Amino acid sequence: MNCYVEHYEISSHDVDSNNNVRPSIVARLFQETANHQMRDRGPTYYELFSQGKSYILVRMSCQILKEMHPYDKVDVSTWISASKGATFKRNYIMTREGQEVARAYSEWTVVDVNTGNIYRVDEVDYSNYEMDDPIEMTLPIKFHFSKDISFEEVGEKIISYTECDMNKHMNNTFYPDMLFDFVPEPWKRRVTGYVIRFMKGATLGKTLKVLRAKGDEVMNDGSNPEECWYFKTLVDGNVNVEAMVNCKF
Repeated sequence: MNCYVEHYEISSHDVDSNNNVRPSIVARLFQETANHQMRDRGPTYYELFSQGKSYILVRMSCQILKEMHPYDKVDVSTWISASKGATFKRNYIMTREGQEVARAYSEWTVVDVNTGNIYRVDEVDYSNYEMDDPIEMTLPIKFHFSKDISFEEVGEKIISYTECDMNKHMNNTFYPDMLFDFVPEPWKRRVTGYVIRFMKGATLGKTLKVLRAKGDEVMNDGSNPEECWYFKTLVDGNVNVEAMVNCKF
């Protein structure tokens, strides 16, 4: 496999009350590795940003196959796949002692931070990045909620300064933990997989309304999940994200 690899250690601050790694940590290690690839292969994230360009996550599908604990040493691999139009495809695998513990597939756009215009793939230079075939996922990358699903409002979330990135939006890696907080009694569960579609950014001080529904069946994420929760978050009356989250007890 032609991929870029980085090495990490799960810290004692990366886990929940059950001593299991939080789902957002997995997303951050994946994306940190992607940023390292950009740093080492160029152009860096900051060089792109200085040109008025920014990668914006559109979809992410993530399988967390094994529990991870403090001081576990993990290797994270990332690579891009052949992309077209305005969709940039990126893949990730995380291993511990040579055994796969998580994998993910994501789709991004590159946006002009000043005008909001979207760049095509051939307008962004990523020729130095490691590239290979797209990863195989059992989770979907695209989904649509039926109009028959009855969502209930379960709470609100105010976007704080420390959650915002250079785009002045809540960074996408905060969402897995935020959604998991709205699963009933999360301390009795762990996340085994999730799919998120990002539709509208949530900026500093905005209030998200969180809507939830219990799924009729679970997604196949390779970990024998026991339940699936559907989520919608709204900002200023518009859909911010839609997500499906698998859990097991």
